[in-house]
Amino acid sequence: MNGSRQRWLYCLAGALLFAACQRAAADDLTKNKSAKGDTIAMPSPAEIKALDVFPPSVALKGIDDSQQLVVSGQLPGRKQDLTGEVKYEVADPGIVRISGSGRILPLANGNTTIKATYGDKTIVVSVSTEACDVNLPINFGTRSCRSSRNWVATAAAATASPAARTASSCRSWASSPKLTTRPW
Repeated sequence: MNGSRQRWLYCLAGALLFAACQRAAADDLTKNKSAKGDTIAMPSPAEIKALDVFPPSVALKGIDDSQQLVVSGQLPGRKQDLTGEVKYEVADPGIVRISGSGRILPLANGNTTIKATYGDKTIVVSVSTEACDVNLPINFGTRSCRSSRNWVATAAAATASPAARTASSCRSWASSPKLTTRPW
């Protein structure tokens, strides 16, 4: 009987220790700690020689279209992505809106400019929108296949002409020797 009590005490002590460890782990997760090594220090505006933007001009067609701007700063010997750090300003907010991360969404037909500013450096992007008042049909062009089972791409298709890439990526999954099961 003494051995049985001793086993129960060991089990109880183990369960309490396990619960305490889980509580400590949960407390660590809820504390707001910044991850060391995961963040990159942003350069000071004085370190930036110039700003670059891609694309330099934007043309949006239809209300469902959008475009992502990528703003980079030229530093001595390298470039730094500043897309989420710059301040965006739209000349005519009735034409487009831009998110803090640089995503441009059309609101109405017209032309406007977007100014991206980081410290004392500024770059301007021209934006034109059209067909925002028209309900455009969804069109995937020549890059889609008629059937979902025809999505097999090959390495050779990546270096081929656009027409050859489309034809290659739209062949049947069954004709590929590498696939033994359906990809969906």
